[in-house]
Amino acid sequence: MLLLAVTIFLPLATAKRQPPSSPPSLLAQLIDGEFKGATKLVPMAILAGSLALLAAVVFFEDWFPVLFPGSQKGLPSRRFGSRLGDVRVSVVGFPAVGLARMSSQEQGDANEAVRHAVEDLGITYFDVAPEYGDGVAQARLGPALEPFRARVFLAAKTMFRDREGAAKDLATTLEALRTPYLDLYQLHSISSAADVEQVLAPGGAMEVLEEARDAGVVRAVGFSAHDEAQAVALCETGRFDTVMFPVNFGAMRFAGLGRRVLAAAAKHHMKVVALKACAAGRVKPEEGDRVGGGEEKGAASSSSSSSSSSSSMPPKPQPQPKHIPPWKQKEMADFPVYTSRRHPSCWYEPEDDPAFLRRLLLWSLDQKGVSAVLPPGDLALLDAIVKPLQGRRRAPSFLEACAADPIAMPSTYIGRGGSCGNGSGSRSGGGSAGVGDTPRELMRDAVEAAMRRRYEKQVPIFHERDASGNKVTHGGPH
Repeated sequence: MLLLAVTIFLPLATAKRQPPSSPPSLLAQLIDGEFKGATKLVPMAILAGSLALLAAVVFFEDWFPVLFPGSQKGLPSRRFGSRLGDVRVSVVGFPAVGLARMSSQEQGDANEAVRHAVEDLGITYFDVAPEYGDGVAQARLGPALEPFRARVFLAAKTMFRDREGAAKDLATTLEALRTPYLDLYQLHSISSAADVEQVLAPGGAMEVLEEARDAGVVRAVGFSAHDEAQAVALCETGRFDTVMFPVNFGAMRFAGLGRRVLAAAAKHHMKVVALKACAAGRVKPEEGDRVGGGEEKGAASSSSSSSSSSSSMPPKPQPQPKHIPPWKQKEMADFPVYTSRRHPSCWYEPEDDPAFLRRLLLWSLDQKGVSAVLPPGDLALLDAIVKPLQGRRRAPSFLEACAADPIAMPSTYIGRGGSCGNGSGSRSGGGSAGVGDTPRELMRDAVEAAMRRRYEKQVPIFHERDASGNKVTHGGPH
């Protein structure tokens, strides 16, 4: 706009100072009506003004949101997958696992949750799986998402490792979601070398994914995993478009988990959806509620001492799962999963502090290859997670965010001899801040130091398996 004003008024100002013998300027001729072709330039002037206004909207939307109130809805988006062309998704997804506890009588609540996510928050990426609530989540999501299907990117998963089971799972999911196609279909929770071998073998689930993609029933294929070695192995096949993996500050800082997956995904041009980005730590058994798998060891003896009448009652029969494969049922019995009592739809403890929640979110989004973050399954947290990003054309880098973070003010690092701990984020390799660091890098180091102090004593949020196939928990510095 400033450039346009200078272009118009500077010639007028100079024209008034020209000597009488000089010919009048073009602008002066236009004003006096002496230039015969003046009417031809009017459309050009209008076009120039329109282009200048468009440039202002594009380049200054983040700076002057008051001037562009319509931009306050919507989230930044990023490209999602090399095979999908220019398809973009919102940087924060909708965790449909949060619908898993809703009954059919609560379909209205599910409808409103989805409408709010799409229309008020600007979320375009939706994630669901048949295992969430044993089919309940996708049953609630289907009708709720139907009015918005053409506006969103819909991702689903299967836990079946064989061709037959995965094919039936895909058909059931399409029916429940009321859609003829999925934007992304994924192998769910790859956890062992046996999983990798089975899904890739003849008659494995991968055949279903690739055939569905070739037929246009799904647009892209991917997988989710919590074991880094197996995630890397699948990335190296070059057969997948996306990977879902925990990309969490504490997980990477204290156990090193995630670096190899991000590198393998980048190598094969895969996009990453960050799981557990907003997690503070794992749910401790004594502080959570067990999901499936029967009783804890010692539970029977403690319950028998409480009441003789209750001990004589037979256990209440549990319904047979319809959407959870037998192998997963056995795993849940052998390796119990606990949900948070404060956030029952979460298998970990989400960060509740808004400031640290924002730091975790932006740190994960700043990691190479990450297209989106899948937030905790408690839908009550969604607004707080989305708020810092609404109305922006792009997500700020972690470095940019730290420069405006209250805990990174100069008082947090003055007098420390120019060192604030290990660096990270966009600067790989870590190390201590040195003389050559910029003030913004020092601020970032101060923020990360505060994050390390907050999460260093938390139980790690993930597990892997040892050579025998047993789950092991990583911890300690890496």
